[in-house]
Amino acid sequence: MWHRRLVFLGIVALSGVVAACATPTRLVGSWQNDSYDQRRLRKVLVIAVTPDIRIRQMAEREFVRQFQERKIQALPSVDLLGTQTEINRTNVEKAIHDTDIDAVFAIRVADERTEQKDVPGVTHQYSEPPRYYYNFYDYHERSSTTISAPGYTMSSQVYLLESNLYDAGTADLMWTATTQTTDPKSAEEALPPLTRVLMKSLDRAGFFR
Repeated sequence: MWHRRLVFLGIVALSGVVAACATPTRLVGSWQNDSYDQRRLRKVLVIAVTPDIRIRQMAEREFVRQFQERKIQALPSVDLLGTQTEINRTNVEKAIHDTDIDAVFAIRVADERTEQKDVPGVTHQYSEPPRYYYNFYDYHERSSTTISAPGYTMSSQVYLLESNLYDAGTADLMWTATTQTTDPKSAEEALPPLTRVLMKSLDRAGFFR
């Protein structure tokens, strides 16, 4: 029984090492134009800048959903411009004029790289307590078991994403943020936590008030 407990503790220790190496989506930094302090958004055009139509549709609709949950009207560019239309100034200005949009939210992958990290091995030593109830002369008898996890090198795929919020009337940058996502399993799994991180940043900047 004691041996099984030690094995369990060893598994927990190893799991802790693996979990410590996982990096969720996080906000790297953000900036806000003071001229738009406490500016509440009304209607937003969402543009995911990517040649991959499937990813573009998925990303834009997820951000639209997140905006709408916060009582902000939002439209994906795939609905206004279509999938075959080039995203350029003329097309975006027409979409803004036709739908009375007051802000444009654009997101793109700014950088993609592979990072390697050396994870040191860990060693835990567990000792069995004195056997008080067995025999007086065995009082000081102790046994110990060492459980080790070897070190290894871990490679991670890191994506830096840039998100910008523009005033639709002046085209001025109101807010920008950079996020980092590490080892996403898929776009489907990466998008919800990414949008939540960015929505929190926009909320702190006062755009949902």
